[in-house]
Amino acid sequence: QGKEKDKGNGGDKEKGEKEGEKGRRKGRGGEEGPVEYVMDFLVERKKIDDLYQSLQDGRYDEQKFRMMNGPIKNKIYLVEGILPPETPAAQEALFRSALLQTQLDGFLVQRTKDEKETVSYLSCLTKMLISKSKSL
Repeated sequence: QGKEKDKGNGGDKEKGEKEGEKGRRKGRGGEEGPVEYVMDFLVERKKIDDLYQSLQDGRYDEQKFRMMNGPIKNKIYLVEGILPPETPAAQEALFRSALLQTQLDGFLVQRTKDEKETVSYLSCLTKMLISKSKSL
């Protein structure tokens, strides 16, 4: 008697196994491993200088377009660093305008001052997602 596959989900899980079920299952190669989850979150991290460059060369619009039209619902645009005090007014206005438009386009814009703060933010986000996955 072979194992029946559940056809309603592409045949990846054995019949009766629920989406997000905890425990172990056989992988593609037949090896047993933990069940993996894909959470509905996307984080795009940009250092402040790279953000400015991507605004200048068009990468910003192209990358944001791809993220907006992708299947992931929760989008976070993480901007790391602070503008130097000597930043020209026009550059600062471009930067602030881009971040405002990013929020209007449905992204959560998160600012961090440095790498350490970014790691702390991502660590908290990861813990929240792990906690959320346990309730699935």
